[in-house]
Amino acid sequence: MSNFEEKVSHILCIDPNAMTLKLLSSVLGKQGYLVSTEECGKKALLKLKETTDIDLIIMASNLQQTSGYKVAKTLKESEYANIPIIFLMSDHKEENIKSAYDSGGVDYILKPFNKVELLARVVTQLKLHFYKNSEQNEIQKELIHVLSTLSSIHDKETADHVMRVAEYTGLLARLVGYDDKRVEMIQNAAEMHDIGKVTTPDYVLKKPDKHTDEERKVMHKHAQSGYDILKHSKLPLFQVAAIMAHQHHEYYDGSGYPQGLVGNEIHILGRMLGLVDVFDALSSTRVYKKAWDMNDVFSFFKARSGKQFDPSLVTLLIDNFGLFLDIRDKYESEH
Repeated sequence: MSNFEEKVSHILCIDPNAMTLKLLSSVLGKQGYLVSTEECGKKALLKLKETTDIDLIIMASNLQQTSGYKVAKTLKESEYANIPIIFLMSDHKEENIKSAYDSGGVDYILKPFNKVELLARVVTQLKLHFYKNSEQNEIQKELIHVLSTLSSIHDKETADHVMRVAEYTGLLARLVGYDDKRVEMIQNAAEMHDIGKVTTPDYVLKKPDKHTDEERKVMHKHAQSGYDILKHSKLPLFQVAAIMAHQHHEYYDGSGYPQGLVGNEIHILGRMLGLVDVFDALSSTRVYKKAWDMNDVFSFFKARSGKQFDPSLVTLLIDNFGLFLDIRDKYESEH
């Protein structure tokens, strides 16, 4: 969504006073905002883990068990660091104002608050957050596209594989239950799953015949290499991509690479990418092979459920087989 006026912003209010929370909910709710409330910092942190769409936090400086400043510092050292925080404060003391800003707050409002002032400050911070995120998301997507293009620049077939796998991953993420915002991030990040192959020598990468054991070891290094390329980025999209690059060749029974992870030790994103990566390899025509018959593909995933693949994800693939074939057919029709 590129229009701020069309967005329904979600605001999390944290205050130990139930009446204050009720008033905030009323004032903000009447303006069309989605409002969540919590009375303590610990519950607020749990709330953040349950949702991906908090746009603004309004938090009292004096919370139960701990100060709002400590909660803010925790948030600023986490994946929620980009969410702006407005403090509700009971005084104008210089040391408290300094603590509010030092802990990561972007603004503060005195209690009891004036409704007009509250709404003006809320709108200002929501707009700043919206357009900053929009710009950052576009930059991240452009970087992802450039890097994924780099990884497949010598091979049109690989480029098509990357885009199909990204769409398959987005579809599977939606079937798993992720919201639209998370699905978009996962699908964009999936384009990077084979970025580590830029480090693989051409004599191995483009070999038309079966690899030797030594060449297979060289090929297997691309998962670790991809992770090493991406892991230091603080951009959320690249953090997701790093997980996918690292774990998409792990097998559910522990026989995969590079770490030999077992079952749920493999991140759900790695399990998802590993499934659709193989689906694309089997169901697509390559210069060295024809696409498998769909009945054979179907049987393969049933046989490998619980061994190579997460059984719950295999069930989603089989139950929605037609949707995955629609994506495959869309790309075939473009050639």
